[in-house]
Amino acid sequence: MHQEFTDFDQDTVVPPVPQVTALTFLMRDQLSHLCSFLSSERIGSLPLELLDLLNLPDDVDQEELRAHLTGALEELSRRHIVSETLPNFRDLGGIIVPGERTLLAGKIFRSGAPMGKDLQRGIEELKIMNVARVIDLRSEDEIGTYGEDLTRNGIEYCNVPLLSAAELNALQVPDQEGFLNGYYYALTNSRAKFAEAFMQMAKPVSAGATLVSCALGKDRTGLLVAVALAALGVAPLHIARDYGFSAAVLAPKFSDEREKRGMKFGQSQEFELRMSSKPKLLLIVLEWLEREYGGAVQYLADGGVTDCAIRNFRSHLIGAPD
Repeated sequence: MHQEFTDFDQDTVVPPVPQVTALTFLMRDQLSHLCSFLSSERIGSLPLELLDLLNLPDDVDQEELRAHLTGALEELSRRHIVSETLPNFRDLGGIIVPGERTLLAGKIFRSGAPMGKDLQRGIEELKIMNVARVIDLRSEDEIGTYGEDLTRNGIEYCNVPLLSAAELNALQVPDQEGFLNGYYYALTNSRAKFAEAFMQMAKPVSAGATLVSCALGKDRTGLLVAVALAALGVAPLHIARDYGFSAAVLAPKFSDEREKRGMKFGQSQEFELRMSSKPKLLLIVLEWLEREYGGAVQYLADGGVTDCAIRNFRSHLIGAPD
């Protein structure tokens, strides 16, 4: 269930996993340092994932940094849902939209997919969270029996592979330019798939929520959600912040992966880029989408999305106008 943000205190006791709040799950052993920072005058070595998601200029003063950081963590603690089997699970509800409103909670979730021994437990968690439809953006080579298992458990399953396994394997991210080119490639060559997945997101669910997912809920899911939010008129900075939450939430998982590989942080630029979700890069992608296609709405329309579908999606996630 959702966990609420609480005031930091230097004496905060970090509960053991899995009895964790969203915030302690996010930070693990870094929580105590963050608590100390927010109640003192020391910026110190804040987790890079948190500084990245704020997307602030280098010369920001400490009070502004503290305010932005607290605001980001408040939003994440409201939207992030702790799950033992579904990585990077969060609600789109709470994202700010034009007109001083927010997206409705409990309508559309985003996450990674349960894997291996966690598969059945993940499906049980989806049922508990009232997920009625899963839109899986992974390739056929990645999904195994997931769709069949979901259907058997009464959850509608729709597989819209944004990229094939061969395309995924061919993508190289030796540097920032390579990372961006991978996103441009996906958006350019899979426009019809993005449109199809959006149409599935816009379809009404008789009872329950829709989940959009891929392997980690970071890149393919991040791109589709970014396009969908842009089509709703969400400001780029809010879209980029949501995108940036992924690396912050997945930081413990990535830390474990570095340890397995015997790597130190920053040792492999390609690894760090693959694990990252930097808001500043997503902002570049959104600018590119505007420049190349005239924005998200036109991009989706060119892929076959109707005005009616976008209106329905808006009504579903925002509600009727006041």
